[in-house]
Parts: sequence; structure tokens; C-alpha cells
Amino acid sequence: MENAPRGQPRDGVADRGVELAASEPGPGTGIHRLMAVACDPKTLVETRLEAIDAINRFAFDLQAFREYNAEYTRLLKMLRTDASSKVRSAAFQRLALSLDQDTRALLQKGLSGDASPLVSEKTAITLLGLDDHASSRAALRVAAERSEASTRRTALRGLAADSSSAALLERIAADSAESTPVRETAALSLKVASPKRFVKLAKKLALDNREEDRLRATAVSALAHNAEARQLASSDKFKKELEKVSHRTSSRALKASIGRFRTLAK
Repeated sequence: MENAPRGQPRDGVADRGVELAASEPGPGTGIHRLMAVACDPKTLVETRLEAIDAINRFAFDLQAFREYNAEYTRLLKMLRTDASSKVRSAAFQRLALSLDQDTRALLQKGLSGDASPLVSEKTAITLLGLDDHASSRAALRVAAERSEASTRRTALRGLAADSSSAALLERIAADSAESTPVRETAALSLKVASPKRFVKLAKKLALDNREEDRLRATAVSALAHNAEARQLASSDKFKKELEKVSHRTSSRALKASIGRFRTLAK
């Protein structure tokens, strides 16, 4: 069991480590003690996570942490295969933030099946979304099509900044066989990846009576609240067609979205 038993007092080692490292900057002081706690499999997982969190806080001061950085990176790489999934996840998260190449490769291999996954699929997708490397984007595109819905949405969000994924995002957003939440996420990511493609798709969705009102409302709302998209969509013809939709629909959300677009597009 990874968490401390209910009612057991917290160790507080992280807080003590903060004080030690601040007052004793030399080797063998607070940070080294925290590292020892973090890698000790006999210590409660909660306490180990507190130690990692405390070290991470120190690491924000790049100059002060420079002498510890290489040692801490080696420790984190060792913890990627720790018996505790929570400790593994914490190690991967810190390394992913530093765009560590080995960590990127491990995440990708876990997703592709070339190696045993060391973190959950959703966590791997989230962490790869922090990395703009081409191989990470490729892994996200695969997950956006093949994973379960929640993970797919995470992957789709990670592709928002990737203009080369615009065609994929547009295809998923336009596919009526997809679930509404997945289509919404794809559409909103498309708005960032390719505003022009998004406007074309959003206008089509908004005026299609066969589409779900929730998706249509999301499309119109996204058009209304983005200045570039709103300007691209604000033709007299489209405004008139939206007014017709507003009169016909019984959806309060869709009516409200159209009202916002009408107000902001003046």
C-alpha cells in the first residue's frame, strides 16, 4: 500500500529539508538528506514524494541548485523504475519538464508497446504533450486515434500547438461517428493549430441541424470568444444564417452562444 496508513502523522522531512538546505549549503546537507529519503524504498511513499517535492522547489533557483543538478537527475532516472507507481510518476514528471531525451524515449516506447509502460498511458500522453519534439507529436497523433476517450482527449489537447496535426484534428472534429466530447476537444485544439480551418469547420457545424446542439454551441462560442476566428467568420451571410438557427433551436446553450457572437461581432 503506497499511502501512509490513515491517522499516521506525517514525517515532515520535506519541511526539515528546506530549513537544512537553506542554512547549510555545502555537501551532505538538507538536499542530500532529501535525496536519500526519496530513494529509500523502506520509507513511506508519501514521505518520499514530499522529499521530491521539496527538492523540486529548490531547483527553481537554478544557480543555487547547479551543484546538485546532475546528481538529482541521476536519482530521478533511477526512480523511473521504482516499485511505487507514484514515485515513478513524480520522477517522470520532473524529467519531462526538463525535456530529458531518455525519458521521452521511455514514454514513447511504453506507448508503442516496445517496452513495458512505466506510467499510465494518460500520464505518458500528458508528459509528451509538454515536449514539442517531432517524435512526441507523432506519439500523440497515434494516441489521438487509438486510445480510450479520456486519453484521446488528452492527446488532442497536446496537439493544439502543432500545426502539422491540423488535418487530423479537423477530421476528428468533423466525424459524426465520434463522441461529442472528443469532437469538441479536437475542434478547440484545431482553433489553435489552424484558425482558418477551425472557422470553416465551426461555421459548418453551427449551421448543421443534424449536429448535436452541444457541439454547435461549443463551435459558436469558440468563434465568438476568439478575435481572429470571430473576424474570419463575421460575414453578413453567416450572421443571417445564425439568426435563423437561433429562432429554430430550443437549446438555451446554442441560443446563448449565438447571442454572444452577435454582440461581439458588431
